[in-house]
Amino acid sequence: MGWLRFLRWTWEAIKISIRAVFTSDSNRAHINHLQQSWAPPMLKIARIHLNITWCVPKRQVLRLGKAIVISNHQSYSDIPTIQVVMQHPLQYMVKKELSRLPLWGAAMIKAGFVPVDRKRRGKSDIMSPVAEIFAREGWLFIAPEGTRSQTGELQAFRSGAFWLAVEHEVPIIVVGMKGTRDVMPKGSFWVTPDQHISASILAVLDSKGKAVEGLKAEARDIMSSYLTGN
Repeated sequence: MGWLRFLRWTWEAIKISIRAVFTSDSNRAHINHLQQSWAPPMLKIARIHLNITWCVPKRQVLRLGKAIVISNHQSYSDIPTIQVVMQHPLQYMVKKELSRLPLWGAAMIKAGFVPVDRKRRGKSDIMSPVAEIFAREGWLFIAPEGTRSQTGELQAFRSGAFWLAVEHEVPIIVVGMKGTRDVMPKGSFWVTPDQHISASILAVLDSKGKAVEGLKAEARDIMSSYLTGN
């Protein structure tokens, strides 16, 4: 990526984090604006070429109220990419360790991210913040694989996202992404520029009246078909 480009990329992240930390909790509109505005410069600095396709009507998706967005997870670069793809403010479910990072962790909490302790199996810690997100008609992003894929192949899905969807009766927006692993592979914080990413909004699944396991299997089948070209 080059040190100059890397420093610009890091500085953009620092600037948006500082603005978020010093934004009043009551100014949700400005926080939402920051959430949508931080990602495009990150992709631009890294010279990422992003191709987005909509398999469901774009207007229909963007008119949804509360929703859960899921995608495959290959890289930390998934995060700015999914924000640009969805064109809607997103809150994220993230591993608790990230919320402890200096400055960035505080910005995540201010933005309404939901930290998850992956060593604990209970759901009590996340229920209140998730309910707050849905109460304001927010969108929550969850990577159902739970961790980045080492090989790029789709891993088994965990049940959490689908349990929340059924519990709160919110639709699931299924997104598939290809190429983010080439930008920043697992185990690396170095960004490789001039990469091509393809993203597709594949489906919107209604969760009402569905079983958690059935909904999980349906979502994974859709995503797997996209990634394998079947």
